[in-house]
Amino acid sequence: MSLLKAHELHAQMHEKGWAQQKPNTETDTHSTDNLDNFELGGVSKHFLSKGVTQTTDWLKTPFTYKWNSLGLRGPEPNPSADRKMLVIGNSLTLAQGVPEECGMVRLLSDILGYDYVNLSEFFVLTDCIEQLTKITKTYKPSIVLIFTGRFISGMDMMTSYSLKQLDKFKEETLRKNAVNVMGHTSGQIINMFETVVKYNCPDAKYYWVMPSKENVRPRDPYYAPGVWSQSNFQKIEMNLKELVVDLGRDNQHPGIESHKLIANHICNFIK
Repeated sequence: MSLLKAHELHAQMHEKGWAQQKPNTETDTHSTDNLDNFELGGVSKHFLSKGVTQTTDWLKTPFTYKWNSLGLRGPEPNPSADRKMLVIGNSLTLAQGVPEECGMVRLLSDILGYDYVNLSEFFVLTDCIEQLTKITKTYKPSIVLIFTGRFISGMDMMTSYSLKQLDKFKEETLRKNAVNVMGHTSGQIINMFETVVKYNCPDAKYYWVMPSKENVRPRDPYYAPGVWSQSNFQKIEMNLKELVVDLGRDNQHPGIESHKLIANHICNFIK
């Protein structure tokens, strides 16, 4: 609980809106997606879309964020549907910066013919477990897509920020030890997380969706040595340098055309 409170405080400090929103509401903006951050012709500095230029005039294409009865973005889920998809993810899967109907999750649903729950967005992946457990009591997915976010657990968040400090002081030995600890701990947590997912979604197919190595930062826990050694789920890698070609309204996250490319990339792998 103390870690969750720490994440919520961090979210408030950075004006983020992680995790579920107030059910059955509608908002004009979300997190960094507001018109103050929009700049036609501006160039993104965000690691997901660095160097991409804003070419869409979002002032001419307004949209809002609609939160369903679960406090999640997307239509009301249908527990009786024959084909159901659960997406666990981050601001990318939330489709921050673009209309919901243009986001990759909606596009995946349309292409594959799945009803869906979009359980996004999580700064720390394991924070989703409580909501995952509640939702899957009645919603039994046929497929589960887990998008890697910033951190796997609270331990990764602490280690990552420690690495940032060690980089400043050029503490190479301590840094190497910290990276090894991150890899070992993260690998164990991923294994336990997969066990939780399988227990709650026993009849599903499971996939991790993650940026390829060209897109990650040195402190990202998902690429620490040995982190995937205990994983049993299939992996779908995305080279975001090739797939992100335009920007959402916040001048950071992928735009409409990028979401189409990402959805098609994932569909081709699943098919």
